[in-house]
Amino acid sequence: MHDSTEAAVVKRVLEDEILENYASIVDVVRTWIESPNSVCIVYRRRLDGDQLIGQRFRFPPHAANDDPVSTGVDAALNTAEPLGALLESARLADGVLWVAIPPADALPLIPDRPSAPSRD
Repeated sequence: MHDSTEAAVVKRVLEDEILENYASIVDVVRTWIESPNSVCIVYRRRLDGDQLIGQRFRFPPHAANDDPVSTGVDAALNTAEPLGALLESARLADGVLWVAIPPADALPLIPDRPSAPSRD
C-alpha cells in the first residue's frame, strides 16, 4: 500500500496512540496530512512547559514491514520521548520548535494558521 491512504492511517494511529498511551505526557495541538508521504504534528510535552514542538514524519519506508500502522506507533512514541540530541538541530519558527527536520528542508506550514504579514 503506497498511496494517500497511508498518510491517513499514519495520522489516525499517531493520534490514537498518543491518546491511549501518552496522554499524561503529550498534549496534541494539531496533526495534519502534509502530503501522501508525510504527516505533521504540533504538540507539547508536559515536562517541557508551554513550548510547542513540531515534527514531520515521512514515509515510506515505514517503521516495520511496509506497514503504515507501525509508522504511526513509532511516531507517537517519538513525541513522548525527551528531545535530547534533536535540540542541536532544532529550528524555531512562529513559536514552534521544529525537530528532526533536515536543515535543507523547508519547515512545514501549519494549516489554518495566519501567514506572516507581507513586507511589500
